[in-house]
Amino acid sequence: MIVRRRVLFLLSMLVTTLCVLYSGAAQATVHTIQVGSNFFSPAKTHVAHGDTVRWVWASGIHNSTSDAASPKSWASPNLSTSGQSFQVIFSSADGNGPFPYTCTRHSTTMKDTIFVTNLAVELTERSAVPDDYSLEQNYPNPFNPSTTIRFTIPRSAVVEVSIINVNGETVESNDLGLLRAGGYSMVWDGQNAGGGMLPSGVYFYRIKVGDFVETKKMVLLK
Repeated sequence: MIVRRRVLFLLSMLVTTLCVLYSGAAQATVHTIQVGSNFFSPAKTHVAHGDTVRWVWASGIHNSTSDAASPKSWASPNLSTSGQSFQVIFSSADGNGPFPYTCTRHSTTMKDTIFVTNLAVELTERSAVPDDYSLEQNYPNPFNPSTTIRFTIPRSAVVEVSIINVNGETVESNDLGLLRAGGYSMVWDGQNAGGGMLPSGVYFYRIKVGDFVETKKMVLLK
């Protein structure tokens, strides 16, 4: 079962946020979530460690409060007027999540989740609409400490990417959510789901988009 956790993929159906890479590290990004009558938009926001999530009033009287199941706790005041906002920074000390939250005034109808990941340092849209699905060979390969993985999808679809060791164990896995058609590149930093650096060796990266599944081999060499 694919673990939905920590996605630092800064894309959603409504907002595309690009994070610029400097010396192999991602620049911290502020992700804005509109809070309105019975909705958080965009839903299922994907962020990186060090990123800020800011909830901004859109309509009604609502708040953002972490659920008991969330490894990080926060509680916003009620947002009820234009210009009101509340923000939380998700650091590596907070762990992997996911981080479910709700509006306590409307807890049965307003629920959402923040996802944070180590798998991709960045996901960047990089081309026009392709003709078919593809998964390219990572580059560089062998690599240390990070490598770039590129793939294309010819139509909007939910995309899952996993990293697997030679024993067939999934060491990192992410549901990227719904991506629009295009070509994408992402960077893996050689860490597992817990944020620990993996040892040298052969690993496999796998993409799953509907019925399309493809796997390729890569080598982490320290």
